[in-house]
Amino acid sequence: GALTGNSGSGNGLNGVQLGADTVTVSSALPWTGNLVPVLYGGCGALTIPTGVKLSLGAGTIIKGESDCGDELNVRGTLEATGTTEHPVTLTSWRDDSVGGDTNGDGKATSPAAGDWGGVHIEEGGSATLLGTTVEYSSTALSVADGDEVTIHGAILHSTVGVSANTWVDATEVDWGSTSGPAPGGTGTPIQGEGVMVAPWVGWKAPPRPAAPPAPAPQTEPCDNVLFVGVRGSSESPQGSEPYSSTETANMGSRVPGAFFAYREEFEKLHPGETIRAFGLRYPALPVPFSWAAVFGDAFNEYEESYWDGASDIAEGVREESERCPSEKIVLAGYSQGALSIHLAVTELMSSEELSHVGGVILIADPENRGDDKNIEKYGSASTTADGLFTKVFGHSLTSPIPSALKGRAIEICHNHDIVCAPGIGAWTTDHENYTWSEIEPLGFWAAEHLN
Repeated sequence: GALTGNSGSGNGLNGVQLGADTVTVSSALPWTGNLVPVLYGGCGALTIPTGVKLSLGAGTIIKGESDCGDELNVRGTLEATGTTEHPVTLTSWRDDSVGGDTNGDGKATSPAAGDWGGVHIEEGGSATLLGTTVEYSSTALSVADGDEVTIHGAILHSTVGVSANTWVDATEVDWGSTSGPAPGGTGTPIQGEGVMVAPWVGWKAPPRPAAPPAPAPQTEPCDNVLFVGVRGSSESPQGSEPYSSTETANMGSRVPGAFFAYREEFEKLHPGETIRAFGLRYPALPVPFSWAAVFGDAFNEYEESYWDGASDIAEGVREESERCPSEKIVLAGYSQGALSIHLAVTELMSSEELSHVGGVILIADPENRGDDKNIEKYGSASTTADGLFTKVFGHSLTSPIPSALKGRAIEICHNHDIVCAPGIGAWTTDHENYTWSEIEPLGFWAAEHLN
């Protein structure tokens, strides 16, 4: 507060120099007067300690001078509330487009990526940056695991836009390209697996890929139950790897836990009846680079992969129900495989074909919907959580499990799973640590509810 109301011009630094300083009490910007705060002198130029909040109102301008990496360190709380007309702007001291000629050299220098370090949210810190533009930094926003961070606005002309493995809501951001951030698009790059970017400014929902060729028809004898396992992203086999003659080996590492439990319970409840396993043949491509960025229009191969799976499931059910009318088909999938199943039963299958589906088991479904009353919910995640696919496309472009499957569909989702329950604190570890001991009850339940 003591620094407000000051003006000046013609100086070597037309600003208030902050170096190795601390916001000791909760405070607000902007100051009045034309001297903007300048983070000066390297790392830790300004620190917001635990228990302290710095509020940045509409029109606030802060400039940085060094490229050391962490010029604004947040251990407490940073809040910004810019508007379209008056954004909060964090930029280089060489940027004369806002706040005037701060470095006092006329037009001798121009701003460039890496001019200043950026904002670092340290462990235990939080940031909500609305209507905020960050420009010309080394890393605009780096986030420690478990922190609560949201940014909406623009991240431009920076070496890295956001770096985080924990969940960061960076939707509705202008990355400088309608294709989105690099490496998926050509805008400001992001790093880590936790940066939620779609939809961004200029994002358009990608069109559904053309249906792949129909899968080869089954030639095995008819059984009472056909259990179809659908592996998740990057699970073997991949590429030219051959499929195994042992079908459970084609289901990935998690779905077999549901199959073996299902078979055990089914044979107990239906002695003398038969069950056959089949691992779906589809690409199951790896996630392009970030779980939270996979559903943008720059990721056609990945989108083709999960739609290939959905089409193969729907066509397989269609052909199998014609070949073996009395056979029941159970569908079980993990991650991308769960999404393929969800899309198949909601988008591609008729009510008659759904009548042949004897059960659905979804593990970490990206199209999990908090309003879905037609599926049994299991696991530590909130029952109102929306999955990643649902968050990107919204409820208007996604669907709950059909009511025809109510009573024979079950799902499991971990709290903080970045795929089926993304949000503050979510990251990839909780998506990858599903164990057979928690998957097996889904198999038991599905066998008991065979219809």
